[in-house]
Amino acid sequence: MVYGLVHNFYDFQPLLCRAEVYKTGQTHYFSIEKARKDLNYEPQFQNDMHTVSEEYKTPPTNSMRKHGTSCSSIFISILLGILIFSLIMSLLPTAG
Repeated sequence: MVYGLVHNFYDFQPLLCRAEVYKTGQTHYFSIEKARKDLNYEPQFQNDMHTVSEEYKTPPTNSMRKHGTSCSSIFISILLGILIFSLIMSLLPTAG
């Protein structure tokens, strides 16, 4: 739709064509059997979703637990942002 309006003024090339959008929606599954048969490959560890699902089932330890953001850390972040912005603005040349 946008291309139809813009193509007369600008040689617009879309970032994604229909085939690329279609390919992103496809599930790709590859079996390891061909690598085992042709290359005599044996994986070093089992690569399945079982270990991932177990990680999500276990409760986090204290080092993994995220703490809530306090007002002081938000204030410090805003203050630091203003300081960096002021430093950058001071380095820009003045007009006139």
